[in-house]
Amino acid sequence: MFLPNDPKVDSLLRFHNQRSPHFGYQQWRWVNFILAFLLLGLLTGTTACNFPNLENADTDDSIPLDDLTFNNIRLDQTDEQGRPLWQVVAKEAVYSRDRQIAQIIKPQGRLFQDGRVVYQIEAATGEIQQNGKTILLRGQVMATDVRDNIILKGNQLEWKPNDDELTMGQNLTITHQQLTLRANEAKAYSRKHEIQVSGAIVATASQPPFRLVTEQVIWAVEQHQVIMDRPMQLEHQETPTLLNRVLANRSQINLKTQEITLQDKVQLIQQVSGQLQGQLKADQLVWQIPNQLVNAEGNVSYQRFNPPLFLKGPKAVGRLNDETVLVSGGRVVTKIVP
Repeated sequence: MFLPNDPKVDSLLRFHNQRSPHFGYQQWRWVNFILAFLLLGLLTGTTACNFPNLENADTDDSIPLDDLTFNNIRLDQTDEQGRPLWQVVAKEAVYSRDRQIAQIIKPQGRLFQDGRVVYQIEAATGEIQQNGKTILLRGQVMATDVRDNIILKGNQLEWKPNDDELTMGQNLTITHQQLTLRANEAKAYSRKHEIQVSGAIVATASQPPFRLVTEQVIWAVEQHQVIMDRPMQLEHQETPTLLNRVLANRSQINLKTQEITLQDKVQLIQQVSGQLQGQLKADQLVWQIPNQLVNAEGNVSYQRFNPPLFLKGPKAVGRLNDETVLVSGGRVVTKIVP
């Protein structure tokens, strides 16, 4: 919830932002100076104002550039079309007129894209930089994607509305109904409904249930796709005693259909009660988790350890829960070890 505007301050700020073309830089510099003192005299309780724009202010060293401090303040920023870019309420804001940076304490607010709310934010501290073009938040940061119901938590956030880029890092956790990720950094792009996650990623899901370890993920949220072009390892506990583990250099998970497509040096390892039971290798493998059906193609080999069996061929179809594998196509090699 945002606090109401002060009409006295709003009228001053409207005057401040509508610069007359007849003003010289020195005159406008004095308007800024006078405005600061008028604001200090008028502000009591909660203040609402636009982020000051001093890009054209004269830098006459004879005029003091003391920091301005506001308590219980609401700051707003709009784009060139007058649409909101962000709205932030803070317990305290200290504006540095020479550096054009606002330090804010306990900020809460909303971030917009194309005039629509995309994130709700809160943090311990923050900065508003470049006359509102960049927002930095630090300490116990939480950003909620209000459209896709995704919660991002970390210790640092950077929001660049002009680039449609929200970056979060430091003890990062991303939570959603379909997926939870822990990683070093994430970049979210609201227009594409996409999150790019990198660094020491550990992801878990309940439908389908799995645990994933990798270094880079592209999460296309609307398409329910998790895309990886780096080596990954995924574990799926089919039953209390049956564990399936897959490794591949490239992979894609459809969270909606619960299907995993793996490419490039694919390995599927099966363990029963902690003991290695079977191993399937291929160039490409499609794993349908609900029915445990796998389709493998390209340099397929399957080795079962108990009882010993080795199969090799161009293609294979198998069902993991009953440990059946059929190798077919072209020349098939079968070895049974007594």
